[in-house]
Amino acid sequence: MELSRYGEIANNYWQCTALNNARLVVPAWVVMPNHIHVVVIITEGEVFRNTIPSSVVKIESQYSPLADQHLRNAPPLQNAKSGSLGALIGNYKSVTTRLINQVRSTPKARVWQKNYYEHIIRNEKEYCHIIEYIESNPAIWEKDTYY
Repeated sequence: MELSRYGEIANNYWQCTALNNARLVVPAWVVMPNHIHVVVIITEGEVFRNTIPSSVVKIESQYSPLADQHLRNAPPLQNAKSGSLGALIGNYKSVTTRLINQVRSTPKARVWQKNYYEHIIRNEKEYCHIIEYIESNPAIWEKDTYY
């Protein structure tokens, strides 16, 4: 499967974010046609890294990332504390929105939903389950409501 042009922008910028932030460990992520999944570990200090593994699978899609209606209780992105997950996601959405809108000549058009869903991983079993879900998500895309 192949990512759409917009999906490539979203994926490439996430990869740049992960590689260029010394405090992040990103063990898995995948860009889907209408959303992304990512596991982010924000550390106190710099992290040594040779490579950051990614679970990126190419997906062919006519869709750009759009709002999911079920994420109403997500934390707001405005006024997020510098270095926080909210600030990281806010920056990612802002930059990718600008880049995608440049490509499709739609200045100031909305690309992402207003908020995001976050979940604190509490143990290794949960961590393994979430990584497996992220890695297998592209294979079950056809079952998605928005497919």
